[in-house]
Amino acid sequence: MRKYIPFSNRLLIFLFGLIFFFAGQLLLQLPADSIQIGGLGKTIIKLFQLLSMGGLGVSLLTLPASSSWSLKQVSTQLLKLLLAVGLLVLTAVSIGTVPYVETFANSLLTVVRPILPFLLGLGVLPLVPAYQVPRLKQWRLPVLLGLLLLMLVLSWWQASLTTMPWLFLFVPLLYRTFGQLLFQEPIQKRALWLISLSGLIMLVCVILFRQSFLPFHQESGLLFSQNFLMNFLATPLICSGIALILPLLVWTRHLPDTTSRLNNAFSAAQLTLTLLVAMPVASQMIARMTRYYFETNGRFLLLLTKLLLVCLGFVLLFFFFSLAIDRFLLDIEERTLSTTTIILLGFFLVLAANLWLLLCLNDFRLVDVAKWQGRSFFLLQLNLLLLSTIYLLSLMLFNRFWYGNIFFLVLAILYGFANYQKLLYRDEPLLPSDLSNYAALPEVVQMIGTVMVVLILLSFVVLIGFAIWLQRKSTRKAIVPLPIRVGLLICLIFLLVNVGQATSNFKYGDKENWLTDTLHVANFVPHPESLAYNARLNGQLLAFSSLTNLQAMITLDDYNQKSIQSLEQKYQKLASQLNKDRKTAPEKQTVVYILSESFSDPSRLPTVELKPDPIPYTRQLMQETTAGEMLSMGYGGGTANIEFEALTSLSMYNFNPAMTTPYLFVVPKREQLFSINQLFEKSIAIHPYTASTYRRDAAFEKLGFDEFYYRDNEEFPIKHQEKLDKSRYISDEAAFTETLDHIKQNDQNLFIQLTTMQNHMPYDKGTFNNTIEVAGDLTGRSKQQVATFSQGIHYSDEAMKQFIQQIDQLDQPVTLVFYGDHLPSIYKGDILNQPNIEVDLHLTDYFIYSNQSAKNVSRQVTTPNMFTPLMLAATQQKVSPYYALMTEVAEKLPAMELQMIVDNKGKLLKENELSKEQLALLHDYQLIQYDITTGKDYLTEKFFEVK
Repeated sequence: MRKYIPFSNRLLIFLFGLIFFFAGQLLLQLPADSIQIGGLGKTIIKLFQLLSMGGLGVSLLTLPASSSWSLKQVSTQLLKLLLAVGLLVLTAVSIGTVPYVETFANSLLTVVRPILPFLLGLGVLPLVPAYQVPRLKQWRLPVLLGLLLLMLVLSWWQASLTTMPWLFLFVPLLYRTFGQLLFQEPIQKRALWLISLSGLIMLVCVILFRQSFLPFHQESGLLFSQNFLMNFLATPLICSGIALILPLLVWTRHLPDTTSRLNNAFSAAQLTLTLLVAMPVASQMIARMTRYYFETNGRFLLLLTKLLLVCLGFVLLFFFFSLAIDRFLLDIEERTLSTTTIILLGFFLVLAANLWLLLCLNDFRLVDVAKWQGRSFFLLQLNLLLLSTIYLLSLMLFNRFWYGNIFFLVLAILYGFANYQKLLYRDEPLLPSDLSNYAALPEVVQMIGTVMVVLILLSFVVLIGFAIWLQRKSTRKAIVPLPIRVGLLICLIFLLVNVGQATSNFKYGDKENWLTDTLHVANFVPHPESLAYNARLNGQLLAFSSLTNLQAMITLDDYNQKSIQSLEQKYQKLASQLNKDRKTAPEKQTVVYILSESFSDPSRLPTVELKPDPIPYTRQLMQETTAGEMLSMGYGGGTANIEFEALTSLSMYNFNPAMTTPYLFVVPKREQLFSINQLFEKSIAIHPYTASTYRRDAAFEKLGFDEFYYRDNEEFPIKHQEKLDKSRYISDEAAFTETLDHIKQNDQNLFIQLTTMQNHMPYDKGTFNNTIEVAGDLTGRSKQQVATFSQGIHYSDEAMKQFIQQIDQLDQPVTLVFYGDHLPSIYKGDILNQPNIEVDLHLTDYFIYSNQSAKNVSRQVTTPNMFTPLMLAATQQKVSPYYALMTEVAEKLPAMELQMIVDNKGKLLKENELSKEQLALLHDYQLIQYDITTGKDYLTEKFFEVK
């Protein structure tokens, strides 16, 4: 005798489904402006509205009239539904459908509203006494087709259902009968029926509602563009799939109990056929297709094929989900690890890792992530493909499921966190060069904080221990046999290498092979001039791979030995002309280049006011000497590059924008590289910090420095290491005292490169005893950081005053070239909306001071590569042909830094706004720089010698 779920229980769950459904609809009716929440909150509300549509479905799928289900079995089915929906939502978030959630909701509601009478009829169905359909053999297929035709005919009269309520009961009974008959078919035929019917329903739905719902229906030809699939996902296709197809496939699995199988089958059929009955009359649909599509759109068959393939693809995807979920639950019960479960868990681990990387890249702004997914669907898929390749590589390296997964998880967490931290402090994502700069780890640890690093390491230890425990418990050891493992490793590494080459050498319009063609179709456009923008535009992994194989400079077509020899002769003549009015460098002179960490005047920024003035002495000195503003390539970082420019007079503007660190990518590859210190009998470098950052020790040795003094150096130790207040860094006063000692001990021509550290980030409260008050359009946190920073430069100002007073007492000539390398990345708030702020945030201060007479050759806005020609002009010293070229550059070209050109008024220019004379000079400069850094060293030693 059959058992029934008690009427009270069925009624209770049915009412719960109704309440859940109507709650979602009530929320939908609220005006958008009345909900004062952010984008994430609105997205959650939309998702709730969509899930509420399943309220009636829950009732239908858990309340068949005749059932042997216990409440435990009902809860198991609900768990499967939640798992399926949860996985689908995660997939939607990860593959880029979230931006269309509003269109998605509207489309789904539009599809469902016309069939609410049928849904109500289905809701009444569980209360109808059960009946058995006799087993049919020869007549089963004709009866099935007849019932299907009858339901289509009834759909023509759907308007009358509102006036004939008795049909609420009659039509659902047809669905039940259809489902029972369908389940009498063999499993292969039944699966074919369900998949074909599901695909057909979705196809018809999309075609039918095309003109109403497709966001591109008014744009001719766009159906066949690369945006076809992304726009298609916003149509009723996905709506139908989530509302109907997923439950259908989840609930038609093989259950051990015959009665349960039967009830699952007709319940799923009821839910699926609901959409079919909701279609407008077939005659109207056929007439519209005949009149409009076949007559006006010659490519309709191509469109139909696309729609069919996409529909079937989604049906099969949902079918895979249903199979995988069942197998996953079975593996949990049996404590096994099947290949299906490995694929399922790997799939969603990759999606979760991708979402984590995107959140880290976009400062955890889910709305920005969603917007990018919406406009860059194919780029997103390529990034997912790269991430999947890395995941498979992790699995094959260990050939153990838990080891490979935990390794991949740790790698993803670490990469995302490091990327987030670098963007936070440097406004620059993680680069391939950072991975080779492992020597900078101690500095990174200090910046992040020891406590945070310890917590991260402990978390990783726990994860690794968890992986070891799980792997020992697992009954499955090796994932694949050794030959397959080796073959996969080779293929995966080969793929990653080729992707790196294709992305780093990509040129728009170039279709050399299938990889570059794919990148072109996906609209991959590298922007190495702005690394953060490049990552946010193309995706983190594609952007990263595009920086793995770089040339320092892009090849110049007219670069050859003849052109370089011609330029050498040209600037030898110019040097001879300039030197007629100049003198030889004095004996025992000392030139000191002072790179003052982050030194810049905050009050130069719009709306920012400081009381009292933190740098009164520096401000006065700049009025009396060669001084002005320096255009910096960096904001919050880039010290080594600016130092490189000042020493070599080479410009970051001329380099490949993706080449981010010359100390790492240029200096090590050249046998010799000229810099200003090589004109002196002795040269030393002083850096009151570690030497490993950016491999300064190796770079300074290649540039010809005789001695390098840095912290913890036993051979050349820094004697003065005093600090101020609670700062972690050696003070500027101590650094100047160290420099003064070397000047006094010198009896030769001496060059000193001093790079200070006092004003390095972080600017935490309590670092200095603040006396500076800050006002302006800044956030509260930003004001505190600006106050701390201002106190630091105030200490620097006082130290500079004392330093120059001591230099003035020396008999030997001393020249100082002082500059701040970049602004600190502490300016947040409405100040970022001020006009010209993109330039203001890259302008620091510089001056050239001599304790003996010097000519004022001020430029209002300069760049570090111009410091040496300006210094030589101020002290009236003779120049080499190279510095004759640089004198022309300093006199005739505007400030140029990393795709940014700024005139003397601080306004942005474009390269095509330069005069013909300026463009010719710039090209000469680029040819010379190419020969020095990338080319074949056609220049002779005489080009760098002063006669």
